[in-house]
Amino acid sequence: MTPRRMRVRSSASTYRPHLGYWLVLVLLTLPALGWSETPPPRPAPTLEEVRQLIRQLGDEHFAVREQASERLQATGPAALPMLENATESPDPEIRSRAWRIIDQLASEGQIPALLFQLACTSPPVRAVAAESLGKLEGKAQAALPNLIKATGDQTEFVRCSAQEAVKKIQATLPVKIEVKHNVESIDVAGETFYRIEVTNQGKEAVTNVSIQALVPDQLGVQSVQGPVKHRQDGQRVAIESFTLEANDSRFCEIHVKAQRPGAARLKVEVLVDGLVAPLLGEAATTVNAPNPVPEQPGK
Repeated sequence: MTPRRMRVRSSASTYRPHLGYWLVLVLLTLPALGWSETPPPRPAPTLEEVRQLIRQLGDEHFAVREQASERLQATGPAALPMLENATESPDPEIRSRAWRIIDQLASEGQIPALLFQLACTSPPVRAVAAESLGKLEGKAQAALPNLIKATGDQTEFVRCSAQEAVKKIQATLPVKIEVKHNVESIDVAGETFYRIEVTNQGKEAVTNVSIQALVPDQLGVQSVQGPVKHRQDGQRVAIESFTLEANDSRFCEIHVKAQRPGAARLKVEVLVDGLVAPLLGEAATTVNAPNPVPEQPGK
């Protein structure tokens, strides 16, 4: 009996791609055809749409309120002016949600939201806003005028937070100011001096650098020394403007005499072309009252 001959087919002729193969191929091809799982970004709402979203913050339906909050949150700083107005709405729900959105934007480092908090009526909120701006350092240069104003806040811990924030931001600027003094306290009729030094840490010259110092009433100005020209008007000393080359510095010394007891704080402002706000510096000295003269025995 003749053995039956078996036909052998090559693997190339018998292989049929599995359905999963085609599915993977299609999925890989979709992005190239312009298809994507991520939907296109939603266009920013118009002003009228923002007004409508603000009204929806007080809608009777929770889902509508939530969706409006999400849209306004996603809109970001562009919605802030209307959100700020909404914080004074007669509707408590709108007020509450507007504040929450602003707080969230502030926590994300949005400077306009932080500036709104810095001007609010709550001292703790103002202090936290100042601290947050300080953490942004050089990115918060535009906030310097507002922070400088906050250094005169009626609440002490807000003033301290603003002063620290100003220092942190100023430390990132090309121009640096230092106010030094050689004693922490002096007696009435004692003498001391303050050294004001301005340094250009940048790579280019800065122009129209001027220094203004306000000497406190507890001290009297005796003289102003250093390689600068100055004018004196009572307790105010003004250094005429000059140009400061890169990696250069200029100083002046204000010599004073203690006139009456108290906490004396010398305040300095440095104006420079190109900076949005003056650089601030200060130094504190305690002027001690004179010791009473002991009475002589028998008098």
